[in-house]
Amino acid sequence: MSEDVSDYCGNCGTPNTGKKKFCQNCGTSLINITGTGPQAPAPPIPPKMDAIEKAKQIAQLREKISQTQVKLDNANSVAGPLLLFIFGVLTAIILIGILFIIMALIWYEMNYSARPKLRTEIATLEAQLRELERM
Repeated sequence: MSEDVSDYCGNCGTPNTGKKKFCQNCGTSLINITGTGPQAPAPPIPPKMDAIEKAKQIAQLREKISQTQVKLDNANSVAGPLLLFIFGVLTAIILIGILFIIMALIWYEMNYSARPKLRTEIATLEAQLRELERM
């Protein structure tokens, strides 16, 4: 039996530089044990993807990680919900203030617009009273 070291990893296709016994990329053994004399070398397994495609995928993954990190930072932010709460409280205070102003105007209109009419009625009743007292 003889040991033959492969030029390419049979698992991931990474080239074996320096005739090492294990793949630098995935750790798979690169030793082919043969039973009888020399055999024809196996055709090299091409890498699964070329360097340009790998670089594109790495860039895309880094961009997705960056976008997801921004989403995570925004989700962890207290400022958004806090500002929304403060805005809601201020809106409620303003609406309640407007409601009180409207109620005060209605009360004022009901009470003060009736005053002249009531004064006239009181004057008429006092005049009737005086007439009755003279009799």
